[in-house]
Amino acid sequence: MADFEHSITVAVGADDILDVLADSARIPDYVAIIELADIDAVEGELDLDHELAARDGAAEARFHVDRSARRVEWALPNGDLGGSIEIAPITASMSKVTIRLWTGDDADAAAVQRMFDESVQNLRRTVARR
Repeated sequence: MADFEHSITVAVGADDILDVLADSARIPDYVAIIELADIDAVEGELDLDHELAARDGAAEARFHVDRSARRVEWALPNGDLGGSIEIAPITASMSKVTIRLWTGDDADAAAVQRMFDESVQNLRRTVARR
């Protein structure tokens, strides 16, 4: 299993960031491997399109937003891929965002690292332009 973690500081309030990240339709804006056609969010679950599901071996992913903890979590049911984003206010208009990702043992760590790095940069751009 590979674990990835990165924190960024953004000039956006924590609640504004959470509003963006809690909208499952915005996931393709910042997750490098998911396209809008890949998801259909319904009450805390993401139904993944056939191509993504076939690649990752699951048709649904758990998606949970904990507003009181300012945390978004997701995971494939088979446990091979998941992650979380936590938002901590620094000031009213500045926040620390910590992104975590874990993958199964058979994942290509270098490829996942590239996807993770791209997703972190996409997330920074997405929340900055909310």
